[in-house]
Amino acid sequence: LRKGEELIGHLFPKLDVETNQSNLVGLHWKMSMSGLKFAAPPIPIPEYNFISALAKGLETHWLILKMVIRVLKRLIVREVSPKFLSGPVGIVDATSRVLQIGLSSLLFFIGFISVNLGIVNLLPIPIADGGLILFFCLEKIRGKPLSIRKQMIIQQVSIVLIIGLFLYITWFDIQRLIPKPN
Repeated sequence: LRKGEELIGHLFPKLDVETNQSNLVGLHWKMSMSGLKFAAPPIPIPEYNFISALAKGLETHWLILKMVIRVLKRLIVREVSPKFLSGPVGIVDATSRVLQIGLSSLLFFIGFISVNLGIVNLLPIPIADGGLILFFCLEKIRGKPLSIRKQMIIQQVSIVLIIGLFLYITWFDIQRLIPKPN
């Protein structure tokens, strides 16, 4: 559908002379329970020695870190809506789709989620590790810790806000899973 109008396109596979296979420009046929369907071609797993694998892993984690920080900034300045985030429901759905691509993609996705959780855990949210770091910094600046009562109030308010955000994100995760009527 384009601007409410249904457009019909036709795919004409070309036979690659060298491999004697159909070249579907990044697509290939995949067997499924319902028959044949188009799918992304499997991605070959590059082989690295230990040193180059370590360097590639660090490079990939650095790129993910920069991307997550960029998205967090865009969330704060409201360029991106929180409805585009994914919680547990969306992560399970995405994991099932990534698993269909292959094991290497699943391992990358698990690493991606781990880096994301690590970054979120370091945010200055009072019930996360970043919040504890924030309390310790406040204690260092003030020369004494916040009272237990104030810490409890801050943490309780944070829990309520995080539960609200969790429910909000889960609502949109479920909405994305429900097929839209035509």
